[in-house]
Amino acid sequence: MTKKYIFLIFTALNLSACGSGSSPSSDTHQDNSSLTVSQSIQAKSILLEWNKIEGIKHYKLIRYRPSTQGLISEVVESSITGTSYKLKIDLVDFGAASSDYELLACKDNDYCLVQSPQFQLKNLEQTVIRVKTYLDHSEWNNVRFGEALTWQNDHLIVNSGKDTTRVVDIYTKQKSGNYGYDEYITNSTSYNTDGQKTTNSLVGIGNTFEDMMLATSTCSTKKEALVHIKKMHHDNNGRPKLSLKNYSDSSGQALASSGENGGIIIMGDPGKNDAGEVSFFINKDLKFPAASESGIKILRHPSELELKRPDDLAIDAKFGASVAIAEDNVLVIGSPMDSLRKGTGSEVQHGGAVYVYRLNLNPNNYSDIWQLEAVLKLPIPTENSGYGSSVTISKDANLILVGAPGIDQVLSYRYDSQKGFWSNVDTIDPVKAFKGQKFGTGISLSDNGYLAVSAPLAPWRGFGFHHSSDTLEVGGDPDGAVYIYHLTSYGDRDYAWEGVFTGDSVSGVKEEFGKSMMFKPGTDELAIGAPGHPSDPLLDWSDNSWEDAGAVYIF
Repeated sequence: MTKKYIFLIFTALNLSACGSGSSPSSDTHQDNSSLTVSQSIQAKSILLEWNKIEGIKHYKLIRYRPSTQGLISEVVESSITGTSYKLKIDLVDFGAASSDYELLACKDNDYCLVQSPQFQLKNLEQTVIRVKTYLDHSEWNNVRFGEALTWQNDHLIVNSGKDTTRVVDIYTKQKSGNYGYDEYITNSTSYNTDGQKTTNSLVGIGNTFEDMMLATSTCSTKKEALVHIKKMHHDNNGRPKLSLKNYSDSSGQALASSGENGGIIIMGDPGKNDAGEVSFFINKDLKFPAASESGIKILRHPSELELKRPDDLAIDAKFGASVAIAEDNVLVIGSPMDSLRKGTGSEVQHGGAVYVYRLNLNPNNYSDIWQLEAVLKLPIPTENSGYGSSVTISKDANLILVGAPGIDQVLSYRYDSQKGFWSNVDTIDPVKAFKGQKFGTGISLSDNGYLAVSAPLAPWRGFGFHHSSDTLEVGGDPDGAVYIYHLTSYGDRDYAWEGVFTGDSVSGVKEEFGKSMMFKPGTDELAIGAPGHPSDPLLDWSDNSWEDAGAVYIF
């Protein structure tokens, strides 16, 4: 790593023995003792261990993070009293993963006498958690585990097999940090649907697993995408159990929810009534105190209503192909096949559009609950761009991201509350261009500003995470990749890119790495589904014995 600048926080670190202005690797102290750090992997953590230095009160762990100005020092832990430390790294933080680290040994007056040689973290790929289906290969086919997933607290909810009687399976976080199949919860939350089905989308709302509403979109043998919304309650033993009642009578392939504290689930059916339809389910009363006496004062839950779609949609617009919502207040609808400049000589067919709605504080009727606020489009309309194939919105409802996989781009838009409009603040391209990798097919945004973008046809060779584009080698199967970025509070990128995750490249297999993905709420822990992964859970991770068994990676 090239180090052009190093900014040390001497007051915070008390590196008086090293001398002000010295580099962190200079050796000016008088103590002849040495400090040697070893590393080992424990689940998602790196266990650092070192030799004891006599007369030392505590140790400090320092990180030198790359930045646009050079290296910036960060105190990871200011007072370690033992001779070991378990360092947890969320791998989406590529800066931390690729940083130089240093351990300091300090005396009673916080005078740091001894420092270790700088070191980098090793074998980080071993901290990736891999989850497979619990099903037995001899009994089941068409599993495609990882086709759809969602989080609820420390529970990972994943689609079950196509041929099984269940729709989802539950995996619960263990003390080790791994996720194990939770047989009881899965059985208690199972429900049947008619005929074979493939779960293609999952969302939940509720503060805890026990008060969750779970929505699933399943494709039956009739090729319909049916939405089931089930409410969690407690059985006679006080354990969580899904109700038999289905709160939805809608169809839809795209689902979104307003999160743990929200009360709305959005359902998009891009093929319904030609141009597409969107409906919404509420699990909390919506109140409109500013509404007139003749208007709607309250909308009671549970209720399900259709969104009034724009009048000028193209007949094949696929309105509702993607959906997102934040704060129960702002709704985002992708329409990737909508035409632009309609009725003019310069009409662009299938240019794509995104429709942004805001909750109306003074609705006169049910079709007036959501007001169309903005229509987002590409700066230069492009036919078959796929613009609107994926959308997401930040938790505070101030940032929208739109995928255009037909041209391998993601665009970000920032809301100006004073002026009341959305403006394009960044256009993101993959770090290493390869035409047709469908960059932008999926988007996920963490609460801390990390952005994950899937490219299901990316041809990069080999499993792992890549700090440098030099390690992205063309030549593998189109297994897919997930690109990671970090966004500023304004919505543009801190750096051109952070890094790239790639799945296990089993020769001749299209793994579909990134088919589904979601950040665990409140963390930077990212689950990535790969339903085409072909390995039997009882055999080696990268064997090729079970077609479409599927897998989920947790970074």
